[in-house]
Amino acid sequence: MKTMDDEQHDEFHNVHHLAIELGRGAQGQVWRTRDKDVAIKLMLSSELPVTDPQLREAYARKIRRLRSLPIPAGLPLAGPAALLTSVAGYAMNLLEDMQPFQRLLPDAARSAGMCASQVPHWLQDLFAKDPAAAARLVHYRESGALRRRLAVLGRCAAVLARLHAGGLVYGDLSPGNVFLSVQPGDVHVWLIDADNLRFVSRHATDACYTPRYGAPEVVQGRAGSDFSTDSHALATLVFYLLSLQHPFIGDLVETSDWAVDDSEEDAEAQALAGKLPWIDDPLDPRNATRNGLPRQLVLTPALQWLCQQTFGAGRTEPRRRPASLHWSQALARAQDACVHCTECGMDHFVGAWPACPYCTAPLPAVFSCRAWQWPGAPGEQPLWTLHHELPEPGEVLDLPARLFQPFTLDTQPQPWLRFVRLGEDYLLEPAQVLEFPLEFALPHRHEGAFRPFAACRFSRAELAEGFFLFVPGPLARLVHCTLQELEA
Repeated sequence: MKTMDDEQHDEFHNVHHLAIELGRGAQGQVWRTRDKDVAIKLMLSSELPVTDPQLREAYARKIRRLRSLPIPAGLPLAGPAALLTSVAGYAMNLLEDMQPFQRLLPDAARSAGMCASQVPHWLQDLFAKDPAAAARLVHYRESGALRRRLAVLGRCAAVLARLHAGGLVYGDLSPGNVFLSVQPGDVHVWLIDADNLRFVSRHATDACYTPRYGAPEVVQGRAGSDFSTDSHALATLVFYLLSLQHPFIGDLVETSDWAVDDSEEDAEAQALAGKLPWIDDPLDPRNATRNGLPRQLVLTPALQWLCQQTFGAGRTEPRRRPASLHWSQALARAQDACVHCTECGMDHFVGAWPACPYCTAPLPAVFSCRAWQWPGAPGEQPLWTLHHELPEPGEVLDLPARLFQPFTLDTQPQPWLRFVRLGEDYLLEPAQVLEFPLEFALPHRHEGAFRPFAACRFSRAELAEGFFLFVPGPLARLVHCTLQELEA
């Protein structure tokens, strides 16, 4: 086992000093080095680094093949930068403040040592009954709550979808292989551990997976990695990080000491192999559980449908699983439906609750943007909708590109406009040099006529009256922005 004093040399004669273990995957471990922007991936065998010359050379050939794959430009994927010389592994670039998704899992929450004074008032009753459950909710809030989870999961799904669009399979998506910033306000993600990246093939039989994230057919050894197995791992990651409950670990698994239905496998092995229903299966409630967050708190109807298609019909029929592209869009829509409760620090979906479902605080005033295709049919539903609580003084609300142009995997999260509170007023201004012309209309200014947009300052009363933004062109969009006072 490597220690903090160990050093590794790469093929370009660089010396890397191992510092902190960041995580472990199905095939090895990842270390941060003393160079804060460099990480090391070490292949393991029986918990020890692989040093056998033949195995090292076979691994080196695999990594060299990876370098020839057509990975999309600008993709946040930390691939091999330099092979190590004495062990199987490689050096890769990884930003200093990144941490694995494992830090978002409920297992990262610690109830030991937590005293009542550290628990918010709205969790005091739960803390008295179940300190571990209260600790998980505190950890949920402190690690970014619902909105940030939706944002980083949406970014992860977009990276996966861009790989799939290029005919590439990732192969081992898991919380240890996706990294996010340690800063709660940052939603950038990076995928690491690209060892298993390859072209999709109907004849592939090999697969590597992290326990609890492998698709049933892979766990059973019946199939290799492909787009549908990647999508299964993504869906598992989404459901687990949002609800704090694994989609197949229900009461049938947790209360069974051994096998179900006279099988030689224990209940958990059966569940992960797809031989038991998932926990929210509406047709087979045997494995249902009340553990985890209520689904309506953390999953929109669209996300619930995607989960049902993946873990219900898709459990035995991989072709029924939704593609990663659908997950990226649904997660972005869910993110844009969230509002934040300043009283308890949790997030919830607009229009679903008469008050905050966690602490019962009154609902906040919401800045709402609805985008339509132009021209559109009467009564047509918006192409995209964004709801967000009004920013506090000095805070910035970014209006993303997906409001103003068709959804794209690489550019949709980029901010187009910035909405800032200045004292009692609000300022709307470009967040970047806009690639498209943008026009603006306010009912009581310039007789409501559209004019080229540069920047505009509003009072709260003018926000309540609302205004329009228009993107001309063949894919024209009309965006209506207004203040929505939610009532209990």
